[in-house]
Amino acid sequence: MRKISRKPFLLFWGIVPFLIVLGLYKNQHTLDLNIHDTYYVISQYYVAIGFALIAGLIGLIYFVLIRIKIKLSNTLNTIHWILTLVGIILLIDIFGLFFSDLFIEKRYYTTTQIPNLNIFYYILMIFIGQIIFLINIIKGFLHRHINK
Repeated sequence: MRKISRKPFLLFWGIVPFLIVLGLYKNQHTLDLNIHDTYYVISQYYVAIGFALIAGLIGLIYFVLIRIKIKLSNTLNTIHWILTLVGIILLIDIFGLFFSDLFIEKRYYTTTQIPNLNIFYYILMIFIGQIIFLINIIKGFLHRHINK
């Protein structure tokens, strides 16, 4: 836990290969969303790759901040990566990327069937995590500026 707090980029970069493999595994599956009169068909490969890009970018930001010696709060780091990763994992599960085809049939969502409130809470969880991350970065830059 202490190593993750000091080097959180390892955690985010560690989840990237998992998401890429998950996307490759699900490359023939689609996520079908019906919103009013329009069907949106999205390959689950692109959903997984999108989440992998987000995780990789966050890891890169952490890596650069550590390299330029910006001291970040370990508590805020921990809150950030817990909110972000748990939110991403829960969203991935709702969209059916976790082996759903082994146990249930293909999911066809309409606007009344999607667990809208759950999706809203998971996206809110990720958004709050990013706000905490931004606060942590600003706090780190201010402390570095004050200490000079």
